[in-house]
Amino acid sequence: MALLIEDDLDQRVLLTRLLERSGYTVHAAASAAEAMAVPASGPDDGHVAGPAGPARVIVLDLRLPDLSGRDLLDQLRDRHPGCPVVVCSVLDVEDYPAADGVLPKPVTSAALRQVLADLRAAGATP
Repeated sequence: MALLIEDDLDQRVLLTRLLERSGYTVHAAASAAEAMAVPASGPDDGHVAGPAGPARVIVLDLRLPDLSGRDLLDQLRDRHPGCPVVVCSVLDVEDYPAADGVLPKPVTSAALRQVLADLRAAGATP
């Protein structure tokens, strides 16, 4: 399962489809509040739990309506330290906070597949 946090509906639909094509079920959140409402799957595994089970990756937009993605990233890392986070934004990549992966917009399926492959190669097993 992938936890997708993206406020723009068109981007949320696109990223959901691309993640599904990569083999994930997707729990999509349109805000930081929605994302933080998703419980951790267990006290020891560090993964987020959604309707389809624990998340193996979080895809996070940096520009959210209720909280900056940077602040949410810190909260997600504190709450779910074992789950890799991929930052997805229109901002310049050099302005991204440190993350397990980066996915600049506009997103392509090839770029998403490469980020996921890089996480797998690094042992993050998304």
